[in-house]
Amino acid sequence: ICSEWAHGMDKFNFALGDVVLAEWEDKLFYAKIQKIDRVSAKCSLIFDDDSVEECPFSKIHSGSSLILTL
Repeated sequence: ICSEWAHGMDKFNFALGDVVLAEWEDKLFYAKIQKIDRVSAKCSLIFDDDSVEECPFSKIHSGSSLILTL
């Protein structure tokens, strides 16, 4: 196991049902965590339009974890 990958896994502190911000292309969207797969480091997220997509842990954020620059 790559130590950087394992380190990133430790920082994923979300749970099923949490509402998060997901990076999608060049935008951020609110979504709810439907499933967490720690082996592949991905979550299934359900979006406001009821679509379900997989998203890597690295693209999932809480609102307070983002730093906006102008």
